[in-house]
This record gives sequence, C-alpha cells and structure tokens, in this order.
Amino acid sequence: MKILIVEDDDKIRKILKYDLSKEGYEVDEASDGQQAITLLKNYTYDLMLLDWMLPYYSGIEILKMIDKKPITIMLSAKSEEYDMIEAFELGVDDYITKPFSPRVLMLKVKAHLKNLNKQEVYTFNEIVLNSKSREVVYHDNKIILTNKEFGLLLLLLRNKNTIVTRDDLLNDVWGYRYDGDTRVVDVYISKLRQKLPTLSFEKVYGVGYILKDE
Repeated sequence: MKILIVEDDDKIRKILKYDLSKEGYEVDEASDGQQAITLLKNYTYDLMLLDWMLPYYSGIEILKMIDKKPITIMLSAKSEEYDMIEAFELGVDDYITKPFSPRVLMLKVKAHLKNLNKQEVYTFNEIVLNSKSREVVYHDNKIILTNKEFGLLLLLLRNKNTIVTRDDLLNDVWGYRYDGDTRVVDVYISKLRQKLPTLSFEKVYGVGYILKDE
C-alpha cells in the first residue's frame, strides 16, 4: 500500500513517516501544496494524510484541484463544524483535529485501507479477477497467471483509466528495493496480452501504462 503525507510541520511529518514505514507501508511526503499536487499527478496513492494549512495551496485547494482522490484523512487544527462539513463535502473520508494521537491515527489508517481491500472482484472485457482467491477467469475459463502477472493485472484494474507509472508497477509488484532493469515491466505486460487478448493496454511512452475501457 502506498501513502502520501502532506504536512508542513517537519516534526509531525517525520513521526508519521517513521510509524507508517514501520508498519510496512510505502510512504512519500510533501511539505507544501505544490509538491503534493506534483506527486498526486504523477503517482497513484491508496491513502493520503492531508494537512489543511499548507504553503502555496491549502489542503482544501488541493482537494479541489485533483480529480482522482486517494482515501483522504484531513489533519487540521480547525475544529469548527462548518470546517469539517466543508472538508467532507469535498470528499475527505475522515477528519482528525490537531493535536492528535499517532496511535489513533494509525488505527484509522489501517481501518480505511482494510475497507479498501474489501473489493475483491474486478471485471473488465470478459475478464473476472478475484483478489481474495487470486483467480482470473476469461471467457469462463480459468487462466493461470504467475504472481508477478497477477500483481500487475490487479494494480492496473484497481487504477482503470488512470496512467500507472513504471515506478508504481515496480514498487507495488517487485518491491521498492528492486534495482534491476525496468524493462521487465514491458516483458510481463506482453505476457498478459498473450494470455488475455481483450486487455486494452495503452503504453504511455516514458511514463507507464493505462488500462482503458473500450
């Protein structure tokens, strides 16, 4: 799972990154709204911890500027009801007032990501993928995929109609420590195309892949 921390307080940001990394999450961080927008446009995140008051763009402005939002937990010193209502109306999934307990925040993060994983079945062009049983059915026939092929397909289906970068694919499927040839992604994409001909991948040169509805 990949998490973005958007927080201008260095101390809070470092504590959150340390705690989340210890739990095995891959963590990126931004100290201002500009950095956050750049990361959100170029990478896919499962969850975002978003401070309200930030340099350049506030958390509220960021929410207005992005189309595809990860699960978002707003962190804010603003505790008035109308502030919370504004945030929820813009699509945040949770709201935590400062100061907060890092332990409580961690439990909330885990709960939200657990709910994200409840979606088990993905369908696309006569392909049915069950993430829990790890089965793929195509034209009513069970298709055998390797772990890497399955991981690639699952990530692309979860982010259908969104560009998934090579870095995202490598980090999620091969692990962030992988330092081999990035062309391995192209090799496995080609294998998926052979096994599942109706997959309409589009290669975005120099960036990654997008799985598009026809």
